[in-house]
Amino acid sequence: MAKTKTTTNKAKNKNKGIRSGTGTGSRAVAEAMPRSLASQLVRAEDLIDEEEWEEAETILRGIDRRYPNRAVVLTHLLNLAYDRKDNEGYLDVAERLVRLTPADPDLTWGLAAAYMLNRFLASALRTYRRFLERWPGHERAAEARDVAQDLETMLAEALPALGLEGDDALEIAEQHERIQLLSRRSRWAEARQLAERVLARKPDFTAVLNNLSQTYAAEGRFDEAIAAAERVAALDADNIHALANLVRYHYMNGEVAEARQWAERLKATPSDNADLWMKTAEALTYLRDDEGVLAALRGAEKAGDKAGKRDLFTYGGLLYHLAAVAALRLGREAEARRLWRRALDAALALDIARDNLSDLSKPVGERHAPWPFPPGALGPPAGHRRSRGPIRGVSAAGTG
Repeated sequence: MAKTKTTTNKAKNKNKGIRSGTGTGSRAVAEAMPRSLASQLVRAEDLIDEEEWEEAETILRGIDRRYPNRAVVLTHLLNLAYDRKDNEGYLDVAERLVRLTPADPDLTWGLAAAYMLNRFLASALRTYRRFLERWPGHERAAEARDVAQDLETMLAEALPALGLEGDDALEIAEQHERIQLLSRRSRWAEARQLAERVLARKPDFTAVLNNLSQTYAAEGRFDEAIAAAERVAALDADNIHALANLVRYHYMNGEVAEARQWAERLKATPSDNADLWMKTAEALTYLRDDEGVLAALRGAEKAGDKAGKRDLFTYGGLLYHLAAVAALRLGREAEARRLWRRALDAALALDIARDNLSDLSKPVGERHAPWPFPPGALGPPAGHRRSRGPIRGVSAAGTG
């Protein structure tokens, strides 16, 4: 992932990029926009230089909604995501920029790197291969070949472990990653339809069955979500994603006793999967098992340090946020503050951590913290059966 240089009317712009001349520059944009919006773009540039990133993003998102697919606006959003260590946001904007300017090799290179950072390895390999096919003489071609070779080696081991073999294995793996991306963007109907098409080809593909259960839950179809997740658990008794999902689905369906039973099974499941700790913390957060959440953080830190990849095991700061929520629920405010700061050190764009920490600056009687998930994600109080209907923010962690 890298910053991309924009052609602007400001010599002081500090962005150092992977290419020059993205878009038409602020002056050219001004000719095609009302003066008030063009001045907002220049204001956003000032804010970026001053590292006032949240206000800059608010302005740029507003311009983007009014005038979508302007390269100069998207480039600023890309660089904001880079500055804020927002890997998800960087990927979202990079995909849009590559669709807008597919003939740009440096943007294609940046998109491949973004897939890597988001752990979409099949998509990354496909993008590096496309880069090499189109620009074999590029100055970074040798590096792209090395990375592609490494990815091929990794996927040759990883895909059979997922039950994917044969000529279509890489294609199905990439479709699985696309389902995850669609889900992350709350495009639930599209994600469900693609999952159904994949399962028509590979009926026992447990990762996509987990994805399908997520789409059902997002649409308020909890009985179907539970059935899909239980099918995964029947195929793979130690599938941590299915076990954690079953905790959440039963809780959101008002079946707390069943949720607690699945939680005990999840906590007893041995696994060296980096997702174990995040999925456990997420599930236990629903049940307010705060000591269990803090134990999951300690487990993630220990496993991450052993592997030399603490950021991977703590989900780039998100696990620190859930641990901070748990600490504050236990009345340990100083610990909660420290953990939210750790979350933001790892991911500046983790707004839910920033909002919780900011809330603690208010007088005690005016505070609302802690809240672990976006509004609408936690489901009903214990004992209440949720009415049918779509929800938002079903899961903090991916399904696999």
